[in-house]
Amino acid sequence: MSQNDFTIIDQGFPAFRGDLNSALQALASTSSGTSAPSTTFANQFFYDITNNVLKFRNEDNDAFITIMGFDQSADTTTNIVSDATQTFTKAQIPATFSDTFASVSGVFNFDNFNNFIVTLGNGSNALANPSTEASNVGQTGVFIFIQPSSGTAGTLSFSSAGDYETVGGGALTLSSANNAYDVLPYIIKGNNSILLGTPQLGFA
Repeated sequence: MSQNDFTIIDQGFPAFRGDLNSALQALASTSSGTSAPSTTFANQFFYDITNNVLKFRNEDNDAFITIMGFDQSADTTTNIVSDATQTFTKAQIPATFSDTFASVSGVFNFDNFNNFIVTLGNGSNALANPSTEASNVGQTGVFIFIQPSSGTAGTLSFSSAGDYETVGGGALTLSSANNAYDVLPYIIKGNNSILLGTPQLGFA
């Protein structure tokens, strides 16, 4: 982590060497730091270590443009440019939640996941209203509900005034066989409005 104003002032040799080394280190580290450099230049790169994103100074030298994110633990990139058509040359895998219904008490996080693979508990499983759909309007995905391996079948219920909406406002009927799983598509229409499709039943 190093930043410099890249102005080597008229000074004695020891100070000059220190200033020059600082400038070279800033260049080598892409002016990395927890905040933007205090002195900036048009077309300058800056690595934001707080958010692990690489930024580029615009030609007017009045703003940084985020061009790429990085996962420093996995040694991979984490984001793409959001305002341009993308051509992918590898499979794109949405984030998928996989756990029991009880582990989240029926509250699913649409900020972190697109798909949800959920093992139901015996008896009633109540879908609680989430708090993350408002920022993810247009998001699509599927729920995969897996029946318990033994005992009574798991059913799915939700409040008639809840955020989840079904075709015609009807109830959802799931499979009843142990270990069977059903696929339920969804799309987030808006805040407090998650539209559920017709479940595909009885995969096993």
